[in-house]
Amino acid sequence: MKKLASLLLALCVVLSFSSVLAEEKTVLEWFMYDHYSNEIWQADPIMQYAQDQTGIVVNVNSAPWGECDAKLNLMLANGELPDVYMNFWYPWTENFSYLVEDGEIVEITDMLDNYPNLKAYVYGEESFRQLFVIDEDGKEHIYGVPRYYPSCANYNIAIRTDLLKKYNLEIPTTWDELHDALATICASEDIAGLTFVGSSWLQALDAPWTNCNGYAKLDDGTWTYEEATEGYRDFLAYFAKWYEEGLIDPDMLLAQSSLHIEKMAAGKCVASIQQWNPDFVSQYRQPLQEMGAEIALIPYLVGPEGTNDFGGTGAAVKAGSGSWLGWQLINARTGNAEKVLEFYDFLLANDGVLTRKGVEGVHYKVNPDGSTTWLDAYYEELERPNSWSFKYDTTGPRFFIDYLNEEVGRLSPLCENADLINEGWAKVLAAQLVRAPYTYQFNSENSINYSSAVSTVVSEWRDAFLTGKKSTETDWDAYIAALNDAGASKIMADLTEWMAAHE
Repeated sequence: MKKLASLLLALCVVLSFSSVLAEEKTVLEWFMYDHYSNEIWQADPIMQYAQDQTGIVVNVNSAPWGECDAKLNLMLANGELPDVYMNFWYPWTENFSYLVEDGEIVEITDMLDNYPNLKAYVYGEESFRQLFVIDEDGKEHIYGVPRYYPSCANYNIAIRTDLLKKYNLEIPTTWDELHDALATICASEDIAGLTFVGSSWLQALDAPWTNCNGYAKLDDGTWTYEEATEGYRDFLAYFAKWYEEGLIDPDMLLAQSSLHIEKMAAGKCVASIQQWNPDFVSQYRQPLQEMGAEIALIPYLVGPEGTNDFGGTGAAVKAGSGSWLGWQLINARTGNAEKVLEFYDFLLANDGVLTRKGVEGVHYKVNPDGSTTWLDAYYEELERPNSWSFKYDTTGPRFFIDYLNEEVGRLSPLCENADLINEGWAKVLAAQLVRAPYTYQFNSENSINYSSAVSTVVSEWRDAFLTGKKSTETDWDAYIAALNDAGASKIMADLTEWMAAHE
């Protein structure tokens, strides 16, 4: 009996020890750009749930956007890579190439069979294939978990619908109609017309004029910057008239997000260029509602020529399915690749319902007929600072609450036209736009030497054209010369050569 008691006691000790081991969590280190601190990350209810269910803890190490590359290079030099880090733009960077060659990055191609949810995600989005490395035998190699902006509009226009009703105006459907609506309202109200954050936000809506996304292929087979096309010239001339007529907020040149938000929230503008971002929504909506104002997003506007847009869709928006493509790269040194993939696989279970809708019973409930009822916690989550960035573009696999989903979009007072916007965007994606592929990375010597100077020329001259300090009729040739002097022609020669070899 004593021996039996001793054996039972020993068994209890073993079981107790095993239980302790079972409760131990794997800690993973993530490196990303700085939208929020690790404290905010850990406080997120979806993250809490995912960590509790998987036993995998994700700690965030971040850096401000402009300092990410420098910090990452320092980490590479010191051999201090975390388990996962974001390749912030495209796969074809020098760091990426070197890391692949040196075996520092885990290739997950053959590992995906063990993670069906993740595999379905990786192969389910066609744009991801632009990230895959194709060897000489034509085999695809996948070196991380893809990340992207889902297929949606990055920018739209929000407008005061209460002011439209006051002056018996309909929701604009063309840029000319928006112009006339702003002119009518501003003539009678002490209020600015269209506001935004810097002239680059206005350029984000130049699609009906340029019919390209970043770069344009000319008839002779060469490539040029979008900002050097005749369509872009027409775009600048069109809105220079708006500025001259006082329909564009002169403060837009200050390029301060806080000022943009403050003016909209205070009811000092009729309309704004609006990122599809609940962070902005939450800051506009309540103050406007308190003053009795109403606001809605405008479906895509048709350009002045009627058909001078993407395939006749009237989509006044930068296009690009899966724009901001890039990897979440897994460090081969830490030995935690399986845990990283396991965590992603969990997030993507049931078509990513956790990351799209939240936790069942907390953020939503499923009704007997299969429909969804959103709970208060869901709306609280949308209103939480950085919720959009946190769910939308940072961690990789659809890590965002599904307010882009048609049934969700309709629920937001600001997004009452979400279904129309999503419908228009689908047409944009189907238009087969001519553009440089995402796998082209400007990492040539010319790009390194001249890209910053070219961007400066574009920005300075864009402001000058819009404000009337320069004329698209008399100063355009000087602008093109300034672009080329800054290095644009050299960079475009690189792109033309690369495209000729890969098209």
